[in-house]
Amino acid sequence: DIFQAFANPEDAMRHGGLQYCRSDQDVDRCLRQMIPRAVGPFRAGGPSFCDTPKTRLTTPPCLPRAHRNDMETIYPFLFLGLVYSFLGPNPFVARMHFLVFFLGRMVHTVAYLGKLRAPTRSLAYTLAQLPCASMALQIIWEAAHHL
Repeated sequence: DIFQAFANPEDAMRHGGLQYCRSDQDVDRCLRQMIPRAVGPFRAGGPSFCDTPKTRLTTPPCLPRAHRNDMETIYPFLFLGLVYSFLGPNPFVARMHFLVFFLGRMVHTVAYLGKLRAPTRSLAYTLAQLPCASMALQIIWEAAHHL
């Protein structure tokens, strides 16, 4: 089934088992290079992020994925936040947007690294995306008014 492929073992286990965990050596190599090499037990290595008896990592498998996920979410938020700030929003409303995003991302990262039960990570992700959607809509609304 094409819909039964997951990049991390936590999601694969939740949806049928580790046999649905998929990895690609080129993607894994690039992910390992994104995180600077650390000392001790967090040193990068291993051929796959799928934790199977054949392949074990010395790096916690969720660390590079959590970092990549943060980058994929935080950079767009920073861009939206910058543009939104130029619109001159109410300072309290702007602070609430930034606070909700920050808290959502913190809970998401803790849930990711701590492997908390579902749906904690999904709810935290959704919570953090609400301010992004709100800011994007306000930016579009203001841009439409100036056309």
